[in-house]
Amino acid sequence: MCGIAVSFSEDGRAPRMDILKMRHRGPDGCGEWGSADGNVWMGHTRLAILDLSLAGNQPLHDNSNGNTIVFNGEIYNHLALRAEMAASGFVATWNSSCDTETVLKGYACWGSRIFEKLEGMFAVVIYDAAESVLVAARDRFGMKPLYYTRNDGTLLLSSETRLISDKISAGISPSGVSSYLRAGAFSERDSLFKNIYAIEPGHKVKFDAGIATVTPFWAFRKKPNDSCECLPDRFYRDGEEKVAFRVRELIQNSVQKHLLSDVPIAIFLSGGIDSTVITAMASKCGVEPKPSALSVVFQEKECDESKYASLVAKRYGLDHVRIMLAEDEVLALVKEAVFCMDVPSVDAINTFIVSKKAAEMKIKVALSGLGSDELFGGYPSFAELQKWKFFKMLPPFVRRRIGVFGATAARLSEMNAATPFEWAAWRRIFWTDAKLKSFGLPTRKVVQPVYYEHMDSFAQVSISEMTGYMRHLLLKDADQMAMAVSLEIRVPFLDNSLVDYVISIPQAIKTHYGKGKGLLLEACKDLIPPEIYSRPKQGFSLPMDAWMRGQLQEFVDEGWGLFKSYTPVKNAEADRYYQAFRKKELHWTRIWSCVVLGHYLKKNGSTPCASSD
Repeated sequence: MCGIAVSFSEDGRAPRMDILKMRHRGPDGCGEWGSADGNVWMGHTRLAILDLSLAGNQPLHDNSNGNTIVFNGEIYNHLALRAEMAASGFVATWNSSCDTETVLKGYACWGSRIFEKLEGMFAVVIYDAAESVLVAARDRFGMKPLYYTRNDGTLLLSSETRLISDKISAGISPSGVSSYLRAGAFSERDSLFKNIYAIEPGHKVKFDAGIATVTPFWAFRKKPNDSCECLPDRFYRDGEEKVAFRVRELIQNSVQKHLLSDVPIAIFLSGGIDSTVITAMASKCGVEPKPSALSVVFQEKECDESKYASLVAKRYGLDHVRIMLAEDEVLALVKEAVFCMDVPSVDAINTFIVSKKAAEMKIKVALSGLGSDELFGGYPSFAELQKWKFFKMLPPFVRRRIGVFGATAARLSEMNAATPFEWAAWRRIFWTDAKLKSFGLPTRKVVQPVYYEHMDSFAQVSISEMTGYMRHLLLKDADQMAMAVSLEIRVPFLDNSLVDYVISIPQAIKTHYGKGKGLLLEACKDLIPPEIYSRPKQGFSLPMDAWMRGQLQEFVDEGWGLFKSYTPVKNAEADRYYQAFRKKELHWTRIWSCVVLGHYLKKNGSTPCASSD
């Protein structure tokens, strides 16, 4: 796991970028390379996970063709790709056992088709010397970031926005502010700053002579029967038992692949279903030393989940590390997390706390259960589909009248979701369009890709959660908060084959078991102690509402003032919402998103806006 930076100019003056700003992403090594003609500069900071020798340092140059690569991520099938290259007759001299060299040689063998073959998480930039172009790509789900901008004819790319925002006149984008407030995070299409963009997941981009050619190399399957393995008639013929068996097999294969490492691995063990499944399967993979299990516990928390985590760790013979946090320490970490963000987020604090404590124990790699809820139906958006269908049928004037009966009713009255995909996206809204308009900010409807309409409701909600909440918030936070403390988080539930298979399973089978994530439970129930799967779902939550009115009030007040100063919002209207929060009439997350943005903009040197009142 690393940090990458690239500049590209056709006048021989590609500027050097300050890669030391990303040293937290790669404390084990720093490197840079420039082309002989001065058109290309590449920089890299390394967190050494595979091949800890100097042979794994980057940028990595291929002497046989002049190509050079900077790479951030992990490719779990890279040894299989080496074998595939050899079988195809491609002759390669290998100088390391690292996956970066596999991607570089794979590009020489297959061209940009290499990206379709990669299993894992990645953001990569390759300088193609023969064509004098840059080729960049991101993994299917958006686990690793890659931002870019153009400035006076120069292209800049980086793992973090902070390396490129200070090289351009990047004013605040009102649509970017609106996008952030709406979802609590940014999408690839709506950056906070003007002229800074993100390469979309599952896409490759060729940068040539000022022209960017964008091509998708992967997308969710359009219809269930697009999968040769997942024809509906086969499901019904073979029965749910074989489907559950295949799901378990794919999860086990994924966990095995995600244990590929030359450094010890830990598992974030919360005591819930997802982390328990990963722990159970990891213990059976024969990896030595066995992964350790890490649980973070808030001392003042009424319900301590670590007893369930201890039960799982003991059952599978893993060393269980239980880290106790006092309230004062957590409060300090809340502020530290905000100041560590490369891009603002409403929901990154827990990830930062767990990651920081793991890093303090010298852990470099941790497995997470992220992705399971989106894939198997663990969110209320799946269970509440019938509610959506009911409200969808109500005439608009009836919905408007419902809105007078409190905040929840008012929110429901604004619902305009026409499909399950849009319903799941709507449920994730922090600030509704009506409130954004009252701020004086623009709004934009979430557009559903046309081909998703061929999928059943369950698949549509899964894809909506995965391409929205998971991609823009959870995965982005997992990357930026873990990398802020030099930790790599891996997510076995987002394995290519597993996702393809589960998405294409008909809804009737996924909902057959009568509860959220029923198919996952059916596939892995013997691995999970009854005490875990029979209890209500919980998580490592912080009493943010109380803290924002108490110990964090000064920090919140300051952030709110900065939010009004640095964004083009109507201050009088903003203050009305702040007073509503103080009266406990507005959920704390709405105000926290603004507080985080205010502190972020001041820290990153933005220019205050003139009051819009």
